[in-house]
Amino acid sequence: ETVSSPAQACPRTRTERSTAIPISISAVNKYLLGMGGEVADGIQLHSFCTDKYVSDVVLPQVEKGAEKAGRSLSDVALSGGGFIIADTPDKGMDSRIAALRQRISFYASTRTYKPVMDVHGWGDVTLELHQLSLKGRWKEMAALITDEMIEAFAVIGPYDALPGLIEKRYGGWASSVSLGLPYSPDDELRQVIQRIKRLS
Repeated sequence: ETVSSPAQACPRTRTERSTAIPISISAVNKYLLGMGGEVADGIQLHSFCTDKYVSDVVLPQVEKGAEKAGRSLSDVALSGGGFIIADTPDKGMDSRIAALRQRISFYASTRTYKPVMDVHGWGDVTLELHQLSLKGRWKEMAALITDEMIEAFAVIGPYDALPGLIEKRYGGWASSVSLGLPYSPDDELRQVIQRIKRLS
């Protein structure tokens, strides 16, 4: 199936646009968060993000940057960070958690992301993971990611509980969230998506 590009569907020149194109940036560290608050329309948070990092670092830094430009925190659209894992009927949760543990260990081995671990007192784990990564010992790294860390980084639950869990975690500040979906969503998932869309 051929899909027309936006340019083909709406062949207007830049000067003919009725509104400016919103500009968003991706950010993890406090410097980019501050810059985003000052000049960007939105900030896409990394999946490697926790509630505590949002409250202790993200929101204060974005607000600080916004104030420099005479704006407020509400002027910056924040797209939620963290992982969202659905407990689907295929009973594959154990494998999804194992894959998530491996993925978190990869991100946590990156020293640039150490501040996220630091707010929880897990900074030493980043240093240990980094050393393992330098030695190519990738498969051993997941063992350093505890269940407590999994809970901090991810929203995990059955379909029918996801809207409430997402609202609890992101409702106070996020303008949008990303939800990984199966290739063939069923009716239950479609209903869940509609419930999530209605969150305010």
